[in-house]
Amino acid sequence: MPILAFYIFTQFFSIACAITVFIHGYRLRTTGIQYQYLYIYPMASFIQNIFGLTINGTYLSYAKRASIIGVSIYLFLFVEFYSLYHYYINTLREKKSNKILNAIRYVYPLIPLSCWIPGNNPNACKYYLYLIQAGLLLLPCLLFILEQLKNPTQGDLHTSAVFWITLGVAFYFACTLPLFLMKDFVFHPLGGVLDERAHLINQLCYGIMFLIILKGYKCHKKQILQ
Repeated sequence: MPILAFYIFTQFFSIACAITVFIHGYRLRTTGIQYQYLYIYPMASFIQNIFGLTINGTYLSYAKRASIIGVSIYLFLFVEFYSLYHYYINTLREKKSNKILNAIRYVYPLIPLSCWIPGNNPNACKYYLYLIQAGLLLLPCLLFILEQLKNPTQGDLHTSAVFWITLGVAFYFACTLPLFLMKDFVFHPLGGVLDERAHLINQLCYGIMFLIILKGYKCHKKQILQ
């Protein structure tokens, strides 16, 4: 019962945070090219959560539900990757950083497509796709840190929108990457983390990430009002 209550809490917490950040992001979408598509990310998270809850509430078999939700997860990961990469490609100042991210952006579609090659199991492959994507999305966070070491932002970094957005993205993927790397080997006495528990931790981290991104939006709003 406590696990069920916490599961419900994390779902609604993540959904509420996603809606809040979507609203703020949508209002700021015309204030800079880097913000043009960023608001789509929390919207996609909200849709994915609602869709997953709806499908899980049907009387379809577990395998059928997992298959349908699995397809939606691929679509969500696609939106997640491109919305964040669009933001960083138009935010990072170093040309080398942009070249690296652009090269990855063009190659990325081959990664999810490889999961659908005959002989592969897309439902199982989505976990490997997430691990790869987590690493790819931590890369622009690392590039941002390297830029700051080489050419620090003028003024207080804590008032910089990119700082908070990067902190949020880094927090989420740095927290959940180890979880999904180890979920089949530790934590659960029978040899793996229960999917439900991994999912609720994932949703909690999503909610916290969106709250941190919200701080970045507020910093950006203050900057454009000055």
